[in-house]
Amino acid sequence: MDEIPLKRVGISTGVQAGAVLGLYVGFSVAVVSALTRPDDLFRHLRLFCLFPIVFAFTLGPMLGLRKIPDIPYVNPLHEARVILEEYNEGQGNWRTVSHVQSDGRMLRIDLNNLSNIRGVVKTSLKLSNKHPIRFIVGRGSKTSRNPDLRNHVLGYIEKDIPSTRVKRTTSSIEVMPPTVHSQVEKSNKIEKMVLLSLPIVIFLAWLELQ
Repeated sequence: MDEIPLKRVGISTGVQAGAVLGLYVGFSVAVVSALTRPDDLFRHLRLFCLFPIVFAFTLGPMLGLRKIPDIPYVNPLHEARVILEEYNEGQGNWRTVSHVQSDGRMLRIDLNNLSNIRGVVKTSLKLSNKHPIRFIVGRGSKTSRNPDLRNHVLGYIEKDIPSTRVKRTTSSIEVMPPTVHSQVEKSNKIEKMVLLSLPIVIFLAWLELQ
């Protein structure tokens, strides 16, 4: 697997992220202030504005040191259609020109009306280290055009790709590159830390403002 270079988030982006976190905390503390002393409007505004500034200049530099994947903008559509060209089944059936699409970042591969499902999935997964891929497989219910398609595709994918990189949606299966998955996991951890710490901050603020 090719190593994707990393780049720092940057101070400016880190400061913005810190300010956003400060807004959440500032708003919550201002609400507590309004409940404990409703008439002191100046105090509410001061608390609301204080935390974004403090968080921006304290957490901002630390958040700016974080590294994220430096993924160049490359539309994967052409490469995908080239490597899948051998699976074309002719006009009116499965063809790359009609069943392989892209929004510029994510590949969208419709597996309906396809004979060699395993071949297309296996070949497509060669690109999954660099680009996210969405396989359109239907709901997998008895009323679907091909009720077994979803389970077959999921079985092919999980033989080569860790389940943590696979996302199941209503009518599709998505495979994320390892770097994107790692970044999502880090973002989720930060969100959990913020959600867990916010009640503690609000409680301490309530004690202080009593």
